[in-house]
Amino acid sequence: MSANRKIAIVSTAIFSMIANAFAYFNLMPHHDAINHALYFAGNWELSLGRFLLIPYGKIFGNIYMPWLNGWLSIVFLTVSVCLICEIYNMNKKWQIVLTAGFLTTNYAITELCGTFSFVLGSYSLSFMLACLGCYWVEYSSKRKLCLASVCFFLSMGLYQAYITAAMSVLLGKAVLKLLDGKKIKGVFKDCFKWGMILFIAATLYIVVYKMILHLIGIVSPDSYNSISGIKKINLLFLYHGGRVALKQFVDVFFSGKYFGIITASMNVLLLGMALWNMIKTTAKRKINKLETALCYVLILWVFPIISQLMCGIMGLSTVYFTPSYAMFIFYPICIAIVGNYNSDERKVMQKLAMLAGGGLLCYFVLYSNGAYSLQKIAYDRTVSIVTRVAGEIDGIEGYIPGETNVILVGRMSDNKGNVESLNGIKKYEVLAGFTKTSITYPQTFTSFFKLMGDKINVESNSEKIKEYLENSVVKNMSSYPKKGYCKMIDDVLVIKFSDVS
Repeated sequence: MSANRKIAIVSTAIFSMIANAFAYFNLMPHHDAINHALYFAGNWELSLGRFLLIPYGKIFGNIYMPWLNGWLSIVFLTVSVCLICEIYNMNKKWQIVLTAGFLTTNYAITELCGTFSFVLGSYSLSFMLACLGCYWVEYSSKRKLCLASVCFFLSMGLYQAYITAAMSVLLGKAVLKLLDGKKIKGVFKDCFKWGMILFIAATLYIVVYKMILHLIGIVSPDSYNSISGIKKINLLFLYHGGRVALKQFVDVFFSGKYFGIITASMNVLLLGMALWNMIKTTAKRKINKLETALCYVLILWVFPIISQLMCGIMGLSTVYFTPSYAMFIFYPICIAIVGNYNSDERKVMQKLAMLAGGGLLCYFVLYSNGAYSLQKIAYDRTVSIVTRVAGEIDGIEGYIPGETNVILVGRMSDNKGNVESLNGIKKYEVLAGFTKTSITYPQTFTSFFKLMGDKINVESNSEKIKEYLENSVVKNMSSYPKKGYCKMIDDVLVIKFSDVS
């Protein structure tokens, strides 16, 4: 084993543990994870196009296991770090350490560990397969190209959104090829080859997915995170999606909107150093204007759109980090450009890159640990609330557990007690599922009761729910924890957590 691979292994393990160990060691199902605490994947995941999650669950277990998922993630991300360093020809120790840090501590990983940890291992494997496909796609032999296509197919079968990770890694490679002096014609040929392999993999994936749905008799849901959204794609749709993607990328990295002006400044510094090295390299190697312009177009315009395109296509108005893991390939690309190419200020640039990268990693580690601590507080208080509610409703005359329909009014997260005592979580609410309670929608309320050994039949008929929300008795009810927040109205039990506007 080479020294660089040893550095990658050690760095990935250390950063993963420093940033995410709390999530690995604590069982705190939150948001979607509550529904998956006792099973891993089924027909719902299959209908979304993630059909390989089922065999993955058969191999690694069909129960929510944060400790095992954490270590599987470390293994898969270690391989990913090694592959990206190979693809980008990063041989310096500081490059490998920073790459390992950025791929294991970023906001997407924090979101996965804190909210979707039941798929942490499988999604990390999906990312690794995408990187492995990018590694093999460089080869011209039919065998290697077939292996690359299979890797992309398998990656999409686990989590189709990570096809953007493969595209982002390859775009970064295209920029590096141009800086190495390869002619634009040759780079276009490479991009065409990569595109064809990705297209073959995507076509195979869609064919297999449709066949499975047909054989089992499942209909693909028309939801934001379903593959059915592909049929909506056209040039106008892509244009609007691209605009959204570019805006969200800028908001995350450079605006300070989500994570403060200091992190935004360090991101600007990293990008600025990468661009300066590109300017110096293109001038020194006398790379023509067209090829130089293409470098800047790829890194400043195409990459942000591609890396965040999944959120744009899904029509999400806010950033959703789990399908946007690709955007954090931004860091290895910048690190590769700063460290691989000569400039008069080479050593100064490298020191500045190490300083900015180190500062960002410190912030990521602090942010992730703070997020997990508040997630644990939210989980513990949810247990307390559900225990109290369970005791309350058992004493209500006419209520039959598991038979009486229950209507939830308002949300736990909007309860005034939660709002006032957990204001610190506002900083983390940009991450999916990071709220003041573990229960985020009616189904999770049902699942939480199930985890605690109780059965509750939450009403799902929207018309009936609307009818009760407009009921004057319901409107005048007290909200949890005031007396009267639980009440039988006709043959239905109403539980009110907050007022509904």
